[in-house]
Amino acid sequence: MDTLVYIYRNRGKDTGVGKGQLFRLKKLTTEKRCIIYLGLGREFLQNGPKKEPVQNAGGQDDIAVSLKERKITCVIKFWKRRKRIAELAEKGEESPEKEAERELLELQSAIRFLADEIGEVYSVYEDSLEEMLLGERLNSVWSKVWQFPKYEEWREPEWMDRLMDAATCNSFLILGYHEYIGTLLKKRVRRIKSVVWMLPAYIDVDDLLEYFAVEYGLVIELRVLPEGTDWMRMRPESIRTREQEPVNVLDFSGEPRMNGGNLPPGSVWLDMDSIPDKQRRILKSGGNVTYFSARMWMEAKKNSLKS
Repeated sequence: MDTLVYIYRNRGKDTGVGKGQLFRLKKLTTEKRCIIYLGLGREFLQNGPKKEPVQNAGGQDDIAVSLKERKITCVIKFWKRRKRIAELAEKGEESPEKEAERELLELQSAIRFLADEIGEVYSVYEDSLEEMLLGERLNSVWSKVWQFPKYEEWREPEWMDRLMDAATCNSFLILGYHEYIGTLLKKRVRRIKSVVWMLPAYIDVDDLLEYFAVEYGLVIELRVLPEGTDWMRMRPESIRTREQEPVNVLDFSGEPRMNGGNLPPGSVWLDMDSIPDKQRRILKSGGNVTYFSARMWMEAKKNSLKS
């Protein structure tokens, strides 16, 4: 069972990261994987934390981080002033960066402990947090020491099935190709009225189209992007056959620069690649479309966990 570490910002009192705390670890176990939520406190991201002990919040899956309290937890110290680093180096003392590197390694040991050391461990960053952590100020420590690679496998059946639970409309617009599309449609076929499937180029899916037509009487309308057109220039609303009926958009395009603001009200956009830039664009394009992604599912689960 692989583990995902969802790294997010602490934005308020109800996030579980209290005053003086750098972060908190919370664990969620699903049928197919373990998700560990790593909440970064404001002091962690901005000014560097104070060295204050933090009490355990209670429960083996809800751990307030404190190096003094438990071996499996730690406090990370980030210092902003280069002058202080130089002074410590002259005295032969350990620099704050070295101390932070050592303690960050201990944090990762804590995460592996919570993950029961089964399978691989991957990182999922909230929105633009990855850019912040790998930026100039924190880059010297985070990118050097953080061992869990970025998670990219959003098209696993587990995530696609979860997103299909949000497909509340009776018409579908499919953008792109994936071999699991037939399975997704079969699970909803009894209530599907129409399907328009747009491909970037011709792909032989005749057997699949025939299967749905013969077995379920569902005629899937297949289209191909016109020559010289890409996903960024394609307007989803222009290829709908029922313009006034809301539609579920199964988006396998992988293109972040898309706009869905002109789709019929009540439409649902299911981003199978969980692209943060696309999420911002879709949500800013108007109130007609509801956007869902696996990242949003993880965020919703985080908010449902007890502080």
